Amino acid sequence: MARFDHRCSLRTWGFRVANNVGVSHLIQRRRNTERLVSLETLDTSFTSVDGCAQSDIALSAAKLIELIQQLKPVDRQVMVLYLEGESAEQIAEITSFSASNISTKVHRIKRLLSRQFMEGAGHATPG
Repeated sequence: MARFDHRCSLRTWGFRVANNVGVSHLIQRRRNTERLVSLETLDTSFTSVDGCAQSDIALSAAKLIELIQQLKPVDRQVMVLYLEGESAEQIAEITSFSASNISTKVHRIKRLLSRQFMEGAGHATPG
């Protein structure tokens, strides 16, 4: 808190700190050649659907998370914030990109993820 300089909202500053800590952690883990957490380790409990539908949802979620994990760190950060419900303006404040740049990135990444999801998962590198 001592470094908070009131140039943005406390919420935005908190997201920046959390994202920077997360990125630093990922970089350190990669240096140590550890793998990122896979979907199999995440709890995917869907109580409102039957067993087959629950299995399909879990597999789809696993595939989507796997594709997101393949993105470059900045693109992954943008998509995670987007999936958390942050607006383009809020993501722009956190990442230091413009809001229009964020909107474009989100659109391109969504299109890429959709295409990769339908094709059966290759390497996700937005173009």
